[in-house]
Amino acid sequence: MRVISGTAGRRRLNSLKGQDTRPTADRVKESLFNILQGRIIGAYVLDLFAGSGALGIEALSRGSDLAVFIEKNPAATDVIKSNLQIVSFKDNSEIYETDALKFLEVVKKQFDIIFIDPPYMSALYEIIFDSILKNNVLTPSGVISVEYKTGVKPVLPSYFKIITDKKYGNVSILIAKQKEDDNETSCLSR
Repeated sequence: MRVISGTAGRRRLNSLKGQDTRPTADRVKESLFNILQGRIIGAYVLDLFAGSGALGIEALSRGSDLAVFIEKNPAATDVIKSNLQIVSFKDNSEIYETDALKFLEVVKKQFDIIFIDPPYMSALYEIIFDSILKNNVLTPSGVISVEYKTGVKPVLPSYFKIITDKKYGNVSILIAKQKEDDNETSCLSR
């Protein structure tokens, strides 16, 4: 696993041993960031279920201003810390060892990009979507990026509009934004 592009491009990252996390494959990550290309520079990024932190680190490497990593597994948060040292991004990142839903209930920031990659086949997708809207965590022009097992697409609530939904073998990536009517309810500042 490596950083694909940007200031830390080609640097190797550590991953958690065993089956507890599922790093996003490099070719999927490269395609995802090609789609997000115009949104990355200066963005505040939230990496929910961060695992190794590879998605947030890729965003920082490509010019995001801040990446916040949420991971409840202590061994995984240690891997994120070591990866941030490898790429020297500790100053513009925050790591929280907590449950994603608990974090969404208390966070006071808004994010331009939210990566959502919970364990496949979990019921967390819809709960996370609702919590993002309820807690006003996404900026009005922000997007969510949802990784899911191909063929088991999570139900996207009606207040989100799909921008793209692409299949990469047994993994699919869906990118969505809030519908325009719902953007007027976003009032938090960073």
